[in-house]
Amino acid sequence: MDLFSDPKPRTSLALPPRTVLNNVYEIGRVLGKGGFGITYAALDQHLRVPVAIKEYLPAQVAGRGTDRSTVEPHGGNERDVFEHGLNAFLEEARTLAQFNHPNIVRVRAFFREYGTAYLVMPYYEGRTLDAVAAESTGPMVPETAMGLMDPVFDGLEAVHASNLLHRDIKPQNIYLTDDGGTILLDFGAARIAFGQESQSLSAVLTPGYAPFEQYSRRGHQGPWTDVYATAATLYRLVTGRKPPEATDRMAGEPLPPVYTLNPAVAPAFSDAVGTALALHPKDRPQSVAAFRALLEAPGGDPTVRRAPAGEDETILDPGQTVVGDAATLAHTPGPRGPGGAETVLDPATAPGPPGRTVLVLSAREPVRYRLDGGDIQTLQPGASREIDVTPGRHTVAAAFGRRRKDYDVSVPRGSRHTLALEPPPGGARPPARDRGGRSGTGRTLRWVLGGGGVLLLLLIVAALADGGGDPSTDAEIRRIAGSGLTGGPQNDGDEGPRAPATPGVVPIQFAGLGAPYEGAGAVGPGDETLDSGEYADVYQFETGQANLFFIEAYSEIVDPYLILLGPDGEKVAENDDFNGDATVSYIEYHVARPGPHRLIVTTFSEGEVGEYFLTVTPDFVP
Repeated sequence: MDLFSDPKPRTSLALPPRTVLNNVYEIGRVLGKGGFGITYAALDQHLRVPVAIKEYLPAQVAGRGTDRSTVEPHGGNERDVFEHGLNAFLEEARTLAQFNHPNIVRVRAFFREYGTAYLVMPYYEGRTLDAVAAESTGPMVPETAMGLMDPVFDGLEAVHASNLLHRDIKPQNIYLTDDGGTILLDFGAARIAFGQESQSLSAVLTPGYAPFEQYSRRGHQGPWTDVYATAATLYRLVTGRKPPEATDRMAGEPLPPVYTLNPAVAPAFSDAVGTALALHPKDRPQSVAAFRALLEAPGGDPTVRRAPAGEDETILDPGQTVVGDAATLAHTPGPRGPGGAETVLDPATAPGPPGRTVLVLSAREPVRYRLDGGDIQTLQPGASREIDVTPGRHTVAAAFGRRRKDYDVSVPRGSRHTLALEPPPGGARPPARDRGGRSGTGRTLRWVLGGGGVLLLLLIVAALADGGGDPSTDAEIRRIAGSGLTGGPQNDGDEGPRAPATPGVVPIQFAGLGAPYEGAGAVGPGDETLDSGEYADVYQFETGQANLFFIEAYSEIVDPYLILLGPDGEKVAENDDFNGDATVSYIEYHVARPGPHRLIVTTFSEGEVGEYFLTVTPDFVP
């Protein structure tokens, strides 16, 4: 075993060969290098056995000193970021040292030296799961994939039993040893801590494997976070490609079901993986054990029995009657959901194309809708849209102006189901001024300038489009909105920095028509404040060639509220929800007058604190 010969040129950031650490470990060749450190082969001079040593060296904020050994932060705020990540690195080492599990990387020792820290692990001969998958001639069969992932499940269950999370499950962090072992590597605590401190979480997360809640400092994480990443790894193995990034999926990019990419995959397995990849944490299995049970014997909706040749396929829909092939299914009015939503069960449809499960949405008048809590879409009168979906139940929230209607639909496997979106006679959510005692006469935005206590008052009318307005308040809005506001988010107190951290009004720039601006933000102490107590962020954009804007704020933590001001500071649009869904605020704005517009992102109730995801899309309609 050659520990000291590098197979390719050695990175200039690496320690010189034969450097001795802690008076014990003689550094050899570089095993790997990432954005946050370098891993070396080394020789334990006391025991005369090979080891692997991981060095904390985030190249973004630190480098090697003139002695070629000492790690030195670049200076300024980067020193604080470096120290924050270093402390998390050492804490991760202490945590891993407590485990003695065959599927969790063991930590034999850790220490500080040369201005940084080192973690000593056993030296394993083998390859990563990523390398094995890359060499595969095609997608793996589920049995092979599960054989590789079962030890990962075992390791994760032990981690979660200790009230810990991995936070960075992906094929690159699963190591397959030459003696048949499977080891979970590189827990993500240090990387995430670094990203939070440096305000670059998106730079430290792995697209496709990180769930949406990891993109925020305040995202609600738990075992379900690792379940998502584990399901994403399975998805990669059995389809040959990783899932779309969670932020792209939140913005509307669909997740192709596993069985559409690999027809050899059993329906139950495909459905289980899709469920574990749900965008919202509450919709996933809440533990590794629950995910395993779903993979091995999914209850699901529906369960499909593949019939012998010449027989109709039988579809079992829990709680419903066993029916024949999809061509004979009849529409049955179902029970009413919350708010009187109609439950549509099995409509009369023709069988879908082989291997596809299709939901077709149609409309006779303009409608905005959300399918399964995804992106808000629009259908024009007489239009229809064909959507590949996973078998089972789906929700559709539709809005016809302020008239609302919810649907709950079950789509059997292999069927083609058409759902006509039709407006109800009523059902609009009460205007904001009638909810929670909020006054409809106006809102005042207080701007704190540099923490010095200088106040500017921006009066914002809270009446909805059908509620009129106060002329004197509108005049005050026009006067102050054009006065060139300064100051802005201050991030005082214990809440820590948030994104966006730009002081004052945050500019929005578009790459072109149809190219959305997407960003994550947070409201809380240190932000601007409405006179009624709500925290607020303010953005500004130019309309340019666009004459139509789709604006959406989504949050699982706060009830978002959007207010849009025109070029003269007048309120031109506002909204507090989409179809009664308090997690989304949505505006479809037809530009009446081109020029600079200001968008205020606030909350429905006073004192709400948390992050949100903002999308602003410019468009042009002839």
